[in-house]
Amino acid sequence: MITAIQRHPSTLPFNKVNGNVTSYIDIGNDETNDYTNYEFQFYSNGTVTATKTGSTINGTWSSGNDDSRQKLYLTFSTSPLNELDADWHILSQSMLQIILEDISGCNGGIENMTFEKI
Repeated sequence: MITAIQRHPSTLPFNKVNGNVTSYIDIGNDETNDYTNYEFQFYSNGTVTATKTGSTINGTWSSGNDDSRQKLYLTFSTSPLNELDADWHILSQSMLQIILEDISGCNGGIENMTFEKI
């Protein structure tokens, strides 16, 4: 049960600053190269942009708690970024990095992703 969802600038340590995916492991498969050239920018209004070689893809983000665990919710409508659509558990965060995990409800597969400030 989701206990709270909010859009809050302090949830992401690099809000309004460019970041990129430095690691993305999808159920044991390293798919980092699919995302390394995107620069992500998270805004306090709940929008996120991903830019690669001048092309920008828009998405949304929010944060909240689910069963007493802090989460980051990401939504993109365009491939390959829609592969990142999930309610990610925030495993750790600092001013330079945020480490996320998603456990699939369908098959229990685990995805891990790391964002780092550029």
